[in-house]
Amino acid sequence: MPLSIRLIATSLTALALAGGCQAQPSKPPTAADVSYCQNLAGLYKRYVIGTSGAGKVGTPDLSTEEAVVQCPTNPASSIPVLERTLTGQQITLPPRN
Repeated sequence: MPLSIRLIATSLTALALAGGCQAQPSKPPTAADVSYCQNLAGLYKRYVIGTSGAGKVGTPDLSTEEAVVQCPTNPASSIPVLERTLTGQQITLPPRN
């Protein structure tokens, strides 16, 4: 097979494969996920960084702070970050409804 035909065939194959790899639209967050995420964020603020005066008054972790901000719009990625932070501080997670 001549080089130019191979190049065209390879390019067409790459384009066809790239077309099937487009990002799928994400589903909107559920009210239950947003509520749970906000519960976790409240625990983080209260017991880890101490915004209510009851916490350890620690230095906020930037990735956890970002997760708190993203709770209303992206709880799916925020929840694992908050859970990991809270369990790392030996804070019991609330039940997830």
